[in-house]
Amino acid sequence: MRKLWLILIFSIILTGIASAQDKTPAASSVQAAAAAVAEPPFDFAAADKELNKIERLLSSGKVSGKETSAYLKSLNDIQNAINQSRAQNAENLDNVQKKIAALGTAPADGEKEPADIAKQRKEFNSKADTYKSMIAKADLAKTKIDEINDLILKIRNQELLNNILAKQSSIMHPQEFWDSLVSFSKFIYELASSPASWYQNLSTADKTTVKSNITAVITAMLLALVLAVYLNRYIKRRFGYRQSIERPDYSQKVRAAGWVLAARGIIPAAVIGAFLIWLKNTEIINSSAFGLFLKNAALYLLYYYLAKAIVRVVFTPRNSKWRIIEVCDEKAVGVSRALIFSAAAICTVSFFQSLAAEMNYNNDIVYSLKIFANGVKAFCIVLVTLYDNRELSDDEIKNEDGDIGELSMSTKVSLGISFVITAAFALSLLGYIRLSEFIINRFIVSALIIGIYYIIDKLLRVIFHQVLRFKFWIRMLKINRRTLVKSEFWFSLLLSPVLWVLAGLTILAVWGVSVDILLVNVKNFLVGFNFGGVHVSITSILLGIFTFFFSLFLFKLLRGSFQN
Repeated sequence: MRKLWLILIFSIILTGIASAQDKTPAASSVQAAAAAVAEPPFDFAAADKELNKIERLLSSGKVSGKETSAYLKSLNDIQNAINQSRAQNAENLDNVQKKIAALGTAPADGEKEPADIAKQRKEFNSKADTYKSMIAKADLAKTKIDEINDLILKIRNQELLNNILAKQSSIMHPQEFWDSLVSFSKFIYELASSPASWYQNLSTADKTTVKSNITAVITAMLLALVLAVYLNRYIKRRFGYRQSIERPDYSQKVRAAGWVLAARGIIPAAVIGAFLIWLKNTEIINSSAFGLFLKNAALYLLYYYLAKAIVRVVFTPRNSKWRIIEVCDEKAVGVSRALIFSAAAICTVSFFQSLAAEMNYNNDIVYSLKIFANGVKAFCIVLVTLYDNRELSDDEIKNEDGDIGELSMSTKVSLGISFVITAAFALSLLGYIRLSEFIINRFIVSALIIGIYYIIDKLLRVIFHQVLRFKFWIRMLKINRRTLVKSEFWFSLLLSPVLWVLAGLTILAVWGVSVDILLVNVKNFLVGFNFGGVHVSITSILLGIFTFFFSLFLFKLLRGSFQN
């Protein structure tokens, strides 16, 4: 069976080599001619007209940053067609130049050559000039596309800067501070009195309907609670953390964490979900300000409980052996408490912000809530970073002479983050609310992205390790364990750069970087670029290197098989 597999693999390699050898100049000429007949030449005049149209629209100042994505897609399609046309023309030019070289050196001035050879040379030179002209047009069009991409990037960056650098009046001014405080107090009072105001404005029939519906919704919520509690206990008992397992591997930790997360989220999701369904189907309430208050309160209460469940599952402060991240018990307890408190604070302030926006309150309220939200978020970030580095060792605090020693790199990073976030909040007090909000919100999202990619990295390593443990590799393919260990090593070595590049691109997109344009530029670089008179293809080079090492690996397997 092993020989059959090896013969099959070797046949595939020989087939690939044979197909590559078939691409001789003559075969390439036939393929080029067939392609020229099958596909019409690229219309550079129409492409240039479309590029000029896009450039005029972008230069008019009437296109927003969001609308540029459609133009970028059109530019990408045009560039792909131009790249295909250029590659085809370059291949045709190479074939024609080989034919010209086969005719020999052109005669010097005053000398004559046979008429048929002179005719062929003239025909080939004319074709070569045509292909050179098409290649030059393609390069010129690609240069124009790069200029338009730069214009799109400029529009996006300018729109982003204009948005986040917009300055409002500073709350540090006494009058502004007093007006904001009065507006915020009125807002809180209106929210507190909204239930009574709503009920008093109802008719007698509507009041009777509300009373009957209250009994129904309480019953539905109690039934949902009972069912959720039962499912919660069942899932934890059957699929949760098992104390009988002394040393669970990472796949068991992640699997148990997923079940426990589902169990912790079932109760709030069931109860709040039942309430939201009732609220949506009750026209008397959901169309009023009180209904908006209840809807937003239920949603953000659900967000808080889900965030709390995620923190508990990730840090598992009371069950260290099932923890899916590598932190000590003291830090897990402190950071989890700080994160849960932060989730409660951020959900509370976000609830007020969302409610003020949906109820169309005046700008003073929105202005005050944004500053308050920035302050709460900044405080939470500083709180988490301080808990993360609270336990400094003695050698970090004091040296041999009793003086303050040098802080560790993690402590320096935490202090730097605290300083930057505090400065970001100070910007909101000076009137740059959007800039402050941009920095703080993007930092929180970036931290979440890093945590998610960290868990994905760990999980993929464990999954690959579990796959390699299958007996299929040894029984059917006769691959020894040493080779499997090597493959796991190379997988781990390549996985981290790929994931962290993806994480970096995601974080750049969060911070407003035009990642789509960046990826287009990277793609163009990998497809190939001109260096002098030579076209360099990074993709072909990388593919050649990979093919070499893969072939080397296969031939080692063949050699071992023949020796056995």
